[in-house]
Amino acid sequence: MFKKMAIGFLAVAIACGLAASGYSFGKYLAERDNAGDAKEQARA
Repeated sequence: MFKKMAIGFLAVAIACGLAASGYSFGKYLAERDNAGDAKEQARA
């Protein structure tokens, strides 16, 4: 029983870590795109 719970907790921790890193990467990409748009507008 304990082994199944430990595996479950580990799976949840890994899933949360992947979700958090994906969210951070998405924010980074959005920020990078917005920064590129600002540079293009400054050139015009």
